[in-house]
Amino acid sequence: MNPPAYDLYREKNPSLDLARDRLEIDVCVQHNNGGLAVDCWWQSTALTGFFPVGEAAGAHGVYRPGGAALNSTQVGSMRAAQWIAARRQGEPLDMTAFAAVATPAVENAGAFLAHAGARIADGDPDNTGVLLARAQRLMSERAGLVRSAQGVRDALRRVRAMLTGLSDRMVVDLSSRRSVDRLFLLRDILTSQFVYLSAIDDYLRRGGVSRGSVLYTDAAGLLPEEGLPESMRYVLDDGALDEQVQEVALRYGADGEVAVEAAWRPRRPIPDTGDDFFENVWRDFREDGGVR
Repeated sequence: MNPPAYDLYREKNPSLDLARDRLEIDVCVQHNNGGLAVDCWWQSTALTGFFPVGEAAGAHGVYRPGGAALNSTQVGSMRAAQWIAARRQGEPLDMTAFAAVATPAVENAGAFLAHAGARIADGDPDNTGVLLARAQRLMSERAGLVRSAQGVRDALRRVRAMLTGLSDRMVVDLSSRRSVDRLFLLRDILTSQFVYLSAIDDYLRRGGVSRGSVLYTDAAGLLPEEGLPESMRYVLDDGALDEQVQEVALRYGADGEVAVEAAWRPRRPIPDTGDDFFENVWRDFREDGGVR
């Protein structure tokens, strides 16, 4: 908190002195340092013609400079537009070809919905809201600002079990738009949780410890401040993994089982722009749209 913010808070709350008194706060996720893997033109490395920009793309590293999200959106959008203008000049996919690509996903969603909706006729109550709240609460409890390796692995085991048997557990009211929305929202949330928890677990197994805005508890570590419970002890990151980037991929087996594969690659250095002064950049843009 900067001095003007501190002074404003003190003025509005004269009974509290933030230099002396503890202030209880609620914290929520503001941004994501991860995201979908993209190349230098913000095109997905897994899906040709798909351009995630902003915080949907994994363009941030271990640390995220303040205000970088808007810059990432603006720069990513501009780079994607440049590449599309220079390279994607053919005819768009016709509807027959598009339908061939989309049909399996639509059929899968329809079968999932029908399976969950059939149980409502047997008198089973709609449980989409209950299961959604349970999934959200689990993630907050096990993968919030303060985490433990045991808690992460317990959450991963429970999310895997929920996701694997989801179609047999869900009961949706087909007459309720909200119920149907929750059905697919829950599947998306559980899938995302499974990926993130798998990535966290892999990080911990590689020797990852507390860094950034997350505290991983460690009974052999330091206590952040006197008076805090012993369960808050942690070991601070020493930068051992700073030169590596974790990439994970979600895989579906033939039997419907889901798995996450994790790999680590060297961090790419900031490029040397060399002689990228205006005349050369403008010449390249005139010749090939700035795309090489």
